[in-house]
Amino acid sequence: MKQIFKKVTAFLGLWFFYLVVVSFSSNNIVVLYQYDKGVFEFNKETGGLTTKFYKDKFKEDEADNVVIRIFDGQKKYLGSEKISRSQKFIELNSKYLKLAQKDSRDALGEKNYKIIRVKSGEKYDFYYLLSKACSSFDVGNTECLSSSGGWVHAGIDNPRIEISINDIIVHDKIVVCK
Repeated sequence: MKQIFKKVTAFLGLWFFYLVVVSFSSNNIVVLYQYDKGVFEFNKETGGLTTKFYKDKFKEDEADNVVIRIFDGQKKYLGSEKISRSQKFIELNSKYLKLAQKDSRDALGEKNYKIIRVKSGEKYDFYYLLSKACSSFDVGNTECLSSSGGWVHAGIDNPRIEISINDIIVHDKIVVCK
């Protein structure tokens, strides 16, 4: 009986230690989803959606032909990013985003995400992933004003992110906006 008690205590202690380490090491990173060739992460500190690809998972002829396409909830095509072998990863956003209230960052872990697009010149080439809990953000004249979760910027509900290699779709995922 004592042996079982010791084993259970040791297991619970290790599990608690693991949770503490993970919570501190990944405090600002929310993993949206991952698949066998990469991982999509949202950085709460910078507001950046980062797509990291594991280059060793790609064959040589695939490495320069990775394309990310972004669609809205109605499967309307919004844009794409091509990834070359020379890039360790590609950042779809984080250049201009500023969260007005630091406290709102804590709510980003609730998985209430939204991708918005920001027009630069004649095409929409900046994409941002935000929490519905944000109070405001600085992307020109596009604002999320409601602290209760309302969105001023319209039309991109439950966006779909698709990854293709050599024109073959290898991953297709909807990011759910609650």
